Amino acid sequence: MGRGMKAAAASVCLALLILYTGVSTEWSFTFSEVPGFMRYDMLAEALLAGQLHLKQPVDPGRLSAPDPLNPLAPYPFMFDALIWNGKYYFQHEPLPAVFHAIWIKLTGFPCRTGAMVILGAMGTLLCLGVLLLRIREVFFPDSPWWLLWFVWLTFALSGLQLYMVKRPVVYHEATALGMFFVSAGFTSFVYGITGGHRAFRLFALAGVLFGAAVACRPSLVFYPFITASCYLVSLIVRRELGRRSLSQLVIFSVPVCLAVGLLLGYNYMRFGSFFDFGREHLIFPNTSMYLYLTVDNGFFRSAHVTYHLHHYLFAWPKVAGGFPFLFHPWTARWIGDVYIMREAVCSIFIMMPVLTLLMFTPLTLRDCRDRARLLTILAICGTSFVAELGFLSFHVCAAPRYIYDFVPVLFVVVFCNVAVLWPRVAEHRTARIATVAGLGLLFALNGFAALTWALAVIS
Repeated sequence: MGRGMKAAAASVCLALLILYTGVSTEWSFTFSEVPGFMRYDMLAEALLAGQLHLKQPVDPGRLSAPDPLNPLAPYPFMFDALIWNGKYYFQHEPLPAVFHAIWIKLTGFPCRTGAMVILGAMGTLLCLGVLLLRIREVFFPDSPWWLLWFVWLTFALSGLQLYMVKRPVVYHEATALGMFFVSAGFTSFVYGITGGHRAFRLFALAGVLFGAAVACRPSLVFYPFITASCYLVSLIVRRELGRRSLSQLVIFSVPVCLAVGLLLGYNYMRFGSFFDFGREHLIFPNTSMYLYLTVDNGFFRSAHVTYHLHHYLFAWPKVAGGFPFLFHPWTARWIGDVYIMREAVCSIFIMMPVLTLLMFTPLTLRDCRDRARLLTILAICGTSFVAELGFLSFHVCAAPRYIYDFVPVLFVVVFCNVAVLWPRVAEHRTARIATVAGLGLLFALNGFAALTWALAVIS
């Protein structure tokens, strides 16, 4: 990448940072917390005081009630907190709170949720850019630069990315930071398998970063597991499994296993059980959620899967009479004994029309069948997408923030698809013009979809 290209990239990144900050702060450029939501600062303050339970006390009347988790008890409570042994605990995983604690200790000021969400989203975007650069450099050096810009900017300006930065709440912080670490870990891994210098250090760094992702969101554990498994299968198929490659896998896996162990230890120190993540101790504001989720532990059920696969892959938004013409419903309903929550979700192909380019994946796989490292990268992306989508479909709620767990890796596949497609049409004027026009239309549709989210969902 030349100096001019680097300057352009820096300018675009700065413009995107300003855009994200404006969207997050409603153009005041002053971060403030959303009332009524838990904040990682609460856990950070507890950690700085040398404890795992929050410093906020539980109302004495609620503690004396037969079930302190029952929302019908006439006593105040903190929504989305955990109550265990008479104390409040934080629901989400602890690593982001460590960053908050460091900031508070160094500056004495609160660490704002919105700023951390933007940090995670920008980090994910930058890692995706670096990853696409590496894939272009190694596998598609003759592809035009504008193809890379096209894919990267469609993600940068997608409805999903704007949705994440718009809502400065704890759920988005955990998700954005988790995907930043996944993206950084995957980028380090790709550099390691494509001949990057100091491969062992790159594998170790990838393991540390994937481990950090798990410490933000346990469901992201599929990424390092699938990455190591796909790489191992590739080595076996190519008959390249040896002492060096096994050492790389070990040095990659150790930090991930350590992070998982620390997370399970964190659970044990709070609740006396390694596998108790606190779901059964959550307090909800209404009786239906309390009975279904807390009493009956209905967070993850196979009965949710078919409904949420439909929501994520096929559901349409509702059509409105005026601009912006689309409405994304927030609904909760009973279907027999199954409770289904849909939080402004529609098909990812409507939310981000550029993902329709995934239809060209068979062409890419056929074209790249003799490029084992690229096939390994594509296999990791595809398998991770399926695993994360499948797992999250078991959850009671389909939500846009969960889409952030499995969609960013698909943009790697999209770039490979257009990079393979371009040489096939570049020599034919009509085909080339049609392709450029089609990509331009997709870019416009992607922008329109993002606008409908900005106006009809996150306003």
